[in-house]
Amino acid sequence: MFVTRPAAAGDGEHFVRPLLEALVREQVRRFPDAYPRPEPFATAALWVDTWRRRLEAGDTSVHVWLACDRAPVGVLAGEEWTRPAGEPSRVFFAEWFYVVPDARGRGVGLALERALATTCQRLGVSHIECRALAGDPQWLERGWRATSMECTRAVADFVDDLARAGTRRAVA
Repeated sequence: MFVTRPAAAGDGEHFVRPLLEALVREQVRRFPDAYPRPEPFATAALWVDTWRRRLEAGDTSVHVWLACDRAPVGVLAGEEWTRPAGEPSRVFFAEWFYVVPDARGRGVGLALERALATTCQRLGVSHIECRALAGDPQWLERGWRATSMECTRAVADFVDDLARAGTRRAVA
């Protein structure tokens, strides 16, 4: 039986960071062409340190939930933020969501999602946003709607195309 609870500032190093490292390792394995290509330890350490400092400073916009079953088995983390322009102006951005493979299918992810939904309702936030890696269909399969797309290009390739710009047609 697992328990879902808000993480405290002191949970980061021993509970949250191993889960984030596992998430990044899994993403690198499943999506080898992902951009940017993260390094699991450094990525997890950076986020955990950032959240710890913000939680210790009393920042109430940061939310991290843990699911534990003698050991941590899942994490969902993100923050409430205000968009500088556009509607809805207040949203929750879900940055990290991970359940260890052995705990999948046991309701861990659903419990973490319920904690997020309850918090959003309490805060009066009307929308949750997240970003997915190219080729990862999990959010669309769960009924989320794609709203934007990020693109990237190597500078050298961009410069080469600009040099040839006079020889090609404009894209409509």
